[in-house]
Amino acid sequence: MRYCQAVSDSRQLSIGHPYKNLKDSYVIFICREDIFGEGLYRYSFENTCLELEGLKLQDGAYKIVFNTQGTKGDVCENVLAFLNVIEGISSDNTLVKQLEAAAEEIKADEKWRLAYMQSLLRDQDKFDAGEEKAKIEIARNLLSMEMSIEEVSKGTGLSIEEVKELTRK
Repeated sequence: MRYCQAVSDSRQLSIGHPYKNLKDSYVIFICREDIFGEGLYRYSFENTCLELEGLKLQDGAYKIVFNTQGTKGDVCENVLAFLNVIEGISSDNTLVKQLEAAAEEIKADEKWRLAYMQSLLRDQDKFDAGEEKAKIEIARNLLSMEMSIEEVSKGTGLSIEEVKELTRK
């Protein structure tokens, strides 16, 4: 949620523009499991002071987690129908039908599909690069603990040649 909030905020500001130009921001997660274990349909968060009950930061940053497994709390009929559809329970709800129609229209749009696939590939490349950096860092740590090249290779998934290259550096 923190990452999504940061990305959202950074996209709102151009270089040199003041932070006061940030608009309210909502990060919404829809989870198929109750990650907080309290049975609520909706968990709403905003930044508050831990020392003074009721004192809110009022920074315009809000996070909402919807739980498809919820059984408690008030959510409107549209939200409940939407959460049920995510769980595979069909609905005749008007909003859900509109969302399904819009999704089908988007899926049929070749330009959108291409842009979506390019975005996915870009994100996967960034993830892979980060994962590779992490493997190299772990390998360096293991080598500093005097583990053998073979053990480091097995432990990190790097090839023996890649580990040997790290020892040369």
